[in-house]
Amino acid sequence: MKKMRKIMLCVMALAALIIGGHGMEVKAEEFTPMQKLMHGIVDEDITVTEDVTIANNIYIKEGCTLRIESSLTVNGDLYNHGIIEIIGTLQVNGTTSFVPDLPIPSLSHTWDAGTTKNPSCLTDGSFTQTCTVCNAVKAETIPKLGHNYVDIDTPSATCTEDGYVTQMCTRCDSLASQFVPATGHEWDDGTVTTEAACVSDGVKTFHCLNCDSLQTKTIEKTGQHTLVWQPAASGGKDAFDLKCSVCGENYGRGYKAADGLYYIGSNTAGKHDVYDQNTVFIRTEDCSVSIWSDIGGTHDGICKCHALLKEGASHDITQSTQPAIPTAPGSIRSICTTCGAVLEDETIASPNTVNIKSPTAVYNGKSKKPSVTVMDTDGRTIDKAYYTVTYSNNKKVGTSSIKVTFKGDRYSGTLTKTFRILPRSTRATKVSASKRALKIKWKKQGTQTTGYEIQLATDKKFTKNVKKVNVKKNKTTFITVKKLRSKKKYYVRIRTYKTANGKKYCSGWTIYKKVIRTK
Repeated sequence: MKKMRKIMLCVMALAALIIGGHGMEVKAEEFTPMQKLMHGIVDEDITVTEDVTIANNIYIKEGCTLRIESSLTVNGDLYNHGIIEIIGTLQVNGTTSFVPDLPIPSLSHTWDAGTTKNPSCLTDGSFTQTCTVCNAVKAETIPKLGHNYVDIDTPSATCTEDGYVTQMCTRCDSLASQFVPATGHEWDDGTVTTEAACVSDGVKTFHCLNCDSLQTKTIEKTGQHTLVWQPAASGGKDAFDLKCSVCGENYGRGYKAADGLYYIGSNTAGKHDVYDQNTVFIRTEDCSVSIWSDIGGTHDGICKCHALLKEGASHDITQSTQPAIPTAPGSIRSICTTCGAVLEDETIASPNTVNIKSPTAVYNGKSKKPSVTVMDTDGRTIDKAYYTVTYSNNKKVGTSSIKVTFKGDRYSGTLTKTFRILPRSTRATKVSASKRALKIKWKKQGTQTTGYEIQLATDKKFTKNVKKVNVKKNKTTFITVKKLRSKKKYYVRIRTYKTANGKKYCSGWTIYKKVIRTK
């Protein structure tokens, strides 16, 4: 403590010299090294070239060299934290014990227990120690901790839309958001909404457990018919058709005779098959002329089984058409007005599907009119001559409508289809790095654009260390994204978006051509 007190007295004396003198302020840098040495202070390299006697203690600061080329006498103590080079002689407190040309090693500091400043999430801490001999100070940096985020709410992602989850740091209550991808649908076991029949497929409907979405699956037809006798639409009151009661498929025209049995022509010439009222086969017998009816385009003499036995007059044909609509099939029938024979019975499948090449288009200031293909329930394409196509809301970003209106005698009614018009995309023109940050510039997209979405990640798939920025003004063309990882490679992508009728429409992502490393 006595030695340190002497050092402080020397420092105070030098300070007095700096401040004093005729009331004028004198700056420390105006003193020569030798003037400082005379007051016991060596705070820069000094070379002693003439004999000098010092009445005080000498304090040599760390990193400084005292070179003695003549004779230096110190009538006090010497505190060396630098380097002493002796070419001449050095005497301290009356003792000359230093050999020329031999540097005197520096003293080692004696450090105290030190004090600690704890780090925080964003600020480095420190551990500081002071030399108990000379009051020198050394400090070590304790790196900042970084945030420790935990989720504090439920992810807002849905089955089809991406979302976010809010996070809070457990140490400093800082808030952040984390991108959460869409979950996808989770379907239940399904419910049979339409039973499969003999020649028609059934439908099984599945409901998403997390939203109101539906999807259907076809149940294959059974192939098992239930045959019944049904009164025929033509041929007289005794004409009956053998049909499936489920699907309506016709297996033959029979005539009910006076004996209550039904007669159907067989594949054997001159023969017919006899059935009872329950469609049970009884026997086969020879044909005989019974009535005049219709076979092969004329009124012919036929058997009870409708087998042709004698030709007659030509048919007087009329045609009737029932147009097919989206909810029911239609038909075209050719009927003889004389004998009631149905000479042609064509079923027209229902028009039920409108297909377009792409469900999306990109805004360019012009009306969008994607080409349309219309299909029926049999999977066949319907000729364009049977319908007209109109478009609405098909110029600006948003959801557009297509209306198909059927015309002619085969089809009737309307079908609709929607598609989306998305905003034009943009691209990043320059990405520059700074310490834990990236400055991103992009090409302005001001028309039919609300703002921009920017994503940064440390992998090409944008799944690791993702950071998402939403720019709400379309006039903004640059932004600096901070709090990134140090010295990390980052991939950058950008897209535009437009909010229309409460819904967000986004362009495709454009990835910046270079990978940028933060500093």
